[in-house]
Amino acid sequence: MGKLIQPVIYNIITIAALLTALVQLLIVAPGRTTPTTTEAVQLLVELAQDTDAVDESLSVRLANDLDRRRLFNISMTVTMGIAIVANVIANYLARGRHSRNLDRIRRLEAELQGLQARRS
Repeated sequence: MGKLIQPVIYNIITIAALLTALVQLLIVAPGRTTPTTTEAVQLLVELAQDTDAVDESLSVRLANDLDRRRLFNISMTVTMGIAIVANVIANYLARGRHSRNLDRIRRLEAELQGLQARRS
C-alpha cells in the first residue's frame, strides 16, 4: 500500500506547486510586476521636473520595482521547478509500478490459460 501512495504524494506536490504558480500569476503578478498607466505617467512627470530629490526617489522606486520583479521571477522559476521534479518522480514511480502490474497480469493470464487447458 505504501508503494501505491508514493506517486500520489508526488502528484499532489505537483498540483500544489502548479496552483501556487497560478495564484502568483493571477493575484500577485498584476499588482506587483507591472506598473499601472498612472504610475508610469507620474514617473515620467517627475522625471521631467529634473530635480535631485525626485531623481533620488525615482531611482529608489525603480530599484525596488526591479527587485520585486526579480523576486517574482525567481519564485515562479522555483515553483515550476518543484512541479516538474515532483511530476518526473511521480511518473518514474508509477512506471515501475505499472511494469510490476503488467508482469503480474501476464503471470495470472498464463496461470488461467493453464487451468483452462487442464479442464479441456
